[in-house]
Amino acid sequence: MSSSSFIFQPLKDFNCLFKSNKFSTIDGLRTSAHLSLVYLHIVMVFVLLIPMYPNKEWLEYLKTNSFLVTSYAPLILEIFFLLTGFLLTYQTLTIKENINIYLFIFKRFLRYLPGLGLIYLYIFIFDDSSMNKNWIQYFIHLPLIQNYINTDYWSLSLIATWSNSLDFQVYILLSILIYFLSIKYKLNLRQIYDILYILLLSSFCVCFYCFDSRTMNTKKEGVQLHPLIALNYTQVKIYFEFNNLPSLSINETTVTNDLNYLQSSIILKNHLKYYYYPLHIRYSSFIVGSLLAVKLLLSGHNIQNNNTFSRFKKLIYGILMCCLFLSIIRQLKITQLKPSEIMITIVMCSIRQLISIIFAFLLYTTLVDKQHSYHNKYLKQILCFHIFTPLAKLSYSVYLLHFRIASDLVYKGPL
Repeated sequence: MSSSSFIFQPLKDFNCLFKSNKFSTIDGLRTSAHLSLVYLHIVMVFVLLIPMYPNKEWLEYLKTNSFLVTSYAPLILEIFFLLTGFLLTYQTLTIKENINIYLFIFKRFLRYLPGLGLIYLYIFIFDDSSMNKNWIQYFIHLPLIQNYINTDYWSLSLIATWSNSLDFQVYILLSILIYFLSIKYKLNLRQIYDILYILLLSSFCVCFYCFDSRTMNTKKEGVQLHPLIALNYTQVKIYFEFNNLPSLSINETTVTNDLNYLQSSIILKNHLKYYYYPLHIRYSSFIVGSLLAVKLLLSGHNIQNNNTFSRFKKLIYGILMCCLFLSIIRQLKITQLKPSEIMITIVMCSIRQLISIIFAFLLYTTLVDKQHSYHNKYLKQILCFHIFTPLAKLSYSVYLLHFRIASDLVYKGPL
C-alpha cells in the first residue's frame, strides 16, 4: 500500500464502515473504551461549572457517580495503548518479510494527519477561545511531541492529542525493537516474549523510581481541583470569558491569594507533567499488548487442551480480576483515608499494568481458537456486535473532536 493511500485511509474506513476486521472483537473493546472516554470528558466539561473546594456544591459533587467516573475512567486509556501494542506487534511478526521499518513508521505518522486536519478545520471555522492566537500553540500538536511541551502552550481544543504523541513515540520505539528482535537477530517467539516480559517488569521499576507520593499527592489533592484548571488555569479562564459565562468556578483573586490552592495546583500539575504524560511512564500498556500478540501466535502453534491446570489458572485470573474491579468500583471516602506513602506508591506504579493485563486477558479469550481452554464464546459474541464496527472506525475522529464540540454545546448551545 502506498503512502498516499494511507492519507485517505479515513475515506476508506468510511466506505467500509460495516465491514468487520480480522479481529472483530477489537472493535467492540475499542468502542467501549472510546464511549467511556467521551462520557468522562463530557462530565469534566459540566464539572467546570461547579464552584470548587471547599464550596458546598463541590463537596456534594464528590459524593456523585460523576466524580467516581472522573477518578477511574482515565485508566480506560490503557485499552487504546494495549490495542496499539497488540496490532503493531502482530503485524510486524506476521508480515516481517520484506518490511521497510522506516516506511512502516512513516505510514503510521500519516494516519494521524486527517484527524488533526479535521480538528484544525473546526478550530478555524468556530475559533478557539483558549488560545492567544500564537502559532506555536498550533504547531506543537503536529510533530506529535506535545506530551513533552509545557502545558501553558497547549490548546484546550487540542488537548486530546497528547495521547497521539505518546502513541506515536512508543510506536517508533516498539516497531524498531520488534523488527530487530524478529528479523535482525532472528529470535523465536518464546525469546521475544521473555524480553517483552522483562520490559514490563522494568516499567514498574521506572514508575516506582519516578513517583513521589509527597509531591504528587493525588489521593488528597485530586479531590480539590478540577484537572483542567490544574493543567492551565489561564486558558480555562479565557474559555469562560469567551463564552460569556456568569462566573468562573474559582476567581483569580482566590487563585492569587489562596496558598493552599496554589500548592494544590502545583502538586496536581507536577503529577500530570511528570507522571501522566511522559513516554517512559506510560509504555507498560503497549508492552502488554505486544505480549498478547506473541502469546496469541504461540497459542496458534500449540493449542492447549482442556485440563485441570488450565482451568485452575483461569479461576485464579477470574478471582484476581473480580477483586481488582471491586476495589475500583467501590466509592471510597478519600478524605478519611490515611494510607501509607509506600502503599500509595505501589498502587500508583502497578495499577496501569494490572488494568492492561486484565483487558489483555479478556481480549485473549476472544481471539484464541475455539478449542483453547481460555476461549470465551459469550464475551466474543458481545464484542462482535455489529454496531461496534462503524463506531470503532470512526472513534479516532470523534475522539479528537468530542471535547471541543461538547464544550461548544454546553457553553454556547442547547446544553
